[in-house]
Amino acid sequence: MILAHPDHPILLAGTTATNSTQEECVDLFNRRAAAVKELLVSAFGVPESELQSVGLGYEADPFVRGKDRNANDHIAQELLSA
Repeated sequence: MILAHPDHPILLAGTTATNSTQEECVDLFNRRAAAVKELLVSAFGVPESELQSVGLGYEADPFVRGKDRNANDHIAQELLSA
């Protein structure tokens, strides 16, 4: 789909659980985004110039805080299977 529409840039936006500070969570996402970009470029031939990323951490997360963890402080299983 990405290669079929080269005139549509792709934005990789990510959030993280509240395991750390906002800054550390943004850094974690940026490292994850770099890995995703590398895979898309090297394995699928997506031009790097079509890919942008933004790390939202948890402060700009569209999900309600606390929904990422269950009562035992484990990552909610429904999120893992999504």
